[in-house]
Amino acid sequence: MKINPLKECVLFILGLFIGLLVLVLFPYNSEVSDIIGYFIKIRSINIVNITEYNWVIKTAALIVVLIAGILITRFLHLFANSKNVDRLSVVIGIFVFIFISIPVSYIIISMYAPYIYYSSGSALLFILVYAVSYYLIMRLILYIFSSSYKKMLNKPFKNCRLCICEVTSNTEYDVVKVLAKRHTYEQCYTLLTNYTGDIGSKQFYQIQEMSVTGKKVIDHWNYHSNKDVMSGNEEDFLTRIYSKEFAKDISWGL
Repeated sequence: MKINPLKECVLFILGLFIGLLVLVLFPYNSEVSDIIGYFIKIRSINIVNITEYNWVIKTAALIVVLIAGILITRFLHLFANSKNVDRLSVVIGIFVFIFISIPVSYIIISMYAPYIYYSSGSALLFILVYAVSYYLIMRLILYIFSSSYKKMLNKPFKNCRLCICEVTSNTEYDVVKVLAKRHTYEQCYTLLTNYTGDIGSKQFYQIQEMSVTGKKVIDHWNYHSNKDVMSGNEEDFLTRIYSKEFAKDISWGL
């Protein structure tokens, strides 16, 4: 794994800050609260302080957050395509950071907070160890989820279909037959090269990448009747096919 020093430095500072902020909002005890409150004037939130709950509740909360995060990440993956994969990667990364790494880190460290406190021997050392531990847990979660969703997004999308299209003018065409759908681009191309059927002189092959609903074309690739890929401008490609057929009709009429 290639390490970005600037990114790691920012995450380290951010992790320490969030760890301290968590201690301010959900104070472990009055001594810790007084020390942090001396430097940061933020009112604590005692309503949902999970530190007070037992391991069963904390474990249940941890499982719920992780499962919800995985399901939502998988749901977001449904909207991935070749056009938005980079933007979606950023969106998923932000989601994982805010809604998974932060709460999960808090739940995990709250399980061991009593041991950290008694081992530290002082509230000040406890605060330091708590903040560093929070960063380490958060960074590990980010790494695991980041590796997982990037691997998921790098898999070929099964959102392509192979079609036969017919030229209706020098700028327009219609899909007349769908040969295959819900395949990857590579699968569609293999089906195209192995297709033994004939197509009309005004027709050509097209591989279309569809939206998650299957109603919108995200991208497409055109192929001649001999299955060679279209080169140059699409309008020129359509004009050549249409003009050739139009000239043939005139010749036949004469």
